[in-house]
Amino acid sequence: MQRYFASIHQGKATLLASDIFHITSVMRMRPLDKIEIAADGHIYLGEVVSLSPFEVRIVSSIVEDHELPNKVTLLYALAKGDKTDLVIQKATELGVSEIIGLTTERTIVRLDEQDKVKKLERYAKIIKEAGEQSQRSVLPRMERIIDYKQIGSCHFDYQFIAYEREAGRTDAFYEILRNIPSGASIGIIVGAEGGFSENEVKFANQNGYVNVGLGKRILRSETAAIYALSVIAFILER
Repeated sequence: MQRYFASIHQGKATLLASDIFHITSVMRMRPLDKIEIAADGHIYLGEVVSLSPFEVRIVSSIVEDHELPNKVTLLYALAKGDKTDLVIQKATELGVSEIIGLTTERTIVRLDEQDKVKKLERYAKIIKEAGEQSQRSVLPRMERIIDYKQIGSCHFDYQFIAYEREAGRTDAFYEILRNIPSGASIGIIVGAEGGFSENEVKFANQNGYVNVGLGKRILRSETAAIYALSVIAFILER
């Protein structure tokens, strides 16, 4: 069943104009058709009452839990082209709670404040579409793109940095993850093309981030992010 994120007031759902267009013109729904509504972390069954004016009433609540047992934040150094779009999409599908964009020494993408606003608007659309497709109850937040030196302001119960020089066995990463209690927050930093400088890794370590390897192979930036989040989600949901 199609899912949409919306707000609910007095038993009726208020959807975005783009979602109404999708329901009426793409899905070609009619009165009495049902949709799922995600609002405030809860899922509801909605019924289309009329198309003009458009109205959806809430029929009942749906009990489900598609979210990870932990709050996971991806701190991702923005990659060139559409790679960042891909990572944001997949991170949403994999259950992250937050995505923070990073600018590092070797980041090719450089944004001024106006560019950041436009990028965040674009990323929000990608997150919403991916959240609906993957049946998320809550959309991840992506509200900022920060300089790498600001990672000290990001605090999590467990903090990791994926470092290519740690390539090899993944036992240490696995052992830490399997012992993380439910509810603990997790943050992982993944670099863009070219990886991190030694100074950046040292700075992360000074701020409580632990170096972890992602296997024996050197992965591309977007692959590393998706791989790391897949491993985290798989172990947390065991």
